[in-house]
Amino acid sequence: MTDVTPTFGAPGATVTINGTGFSSDSMVDFGHFACTKRDIDPSGIRITAQVPNGTGVVHVRVTNTLGTSPAVAMGQFAYGGPAPVVVSAVSPTSGKVGTPVTISGSGFADGATVHFKDRASDSVKFVSTGQITATAPGQLDDHQTVDITVTVGKATSPTSPADEFTYTGR
Repeated sequence: MTDVTPTFGAPGATVTINGTGFSSDSMVDFGHFACTKRDIDPSGIRITAQVPNGTGVVHVRVTNTLGTSPAVAMGQFAYGGPAPVVVSAVSPTSGKVGTPVTISGSGFADGATVHFKDRASDSVKFVSTGQITATAPGQLDDHQTVDITVTVGKATSPTSPADEFTYTGR
């Protein structure tokens, strides 16, 4: 499984689950809650599912004879919202101090803060709930790979290989 769209909603809502290796025996779980209504696309790359009763922010997983999909950042679903704060990609993935970086994901809001490792960017622009731009701040070591995190209110995105930025100097 690669992602769930949308990433928040209420029980009974319809979501699309994307990935590979889905088959007619695929079962879907929202955290500890089993999904009983699902439609598996014959291509094996998409499942349309009805959200079961549940609460909180949960990982959506797919299980079939191949096994159970791992928990992935873009595979979270928030009952009632707001969308989980997740970074799914950064572009470019490397650059110097001062490089403008486009951050893609979900759950972004105006007023979000962006950190490159433990340093806050002093130039953050909210584009949409799925995109923010930020300028890479200076680091003690300007030749390193760091995680980029986005914080909205009290929620901070989890780190993953998708949020890494490599500094190439000043």
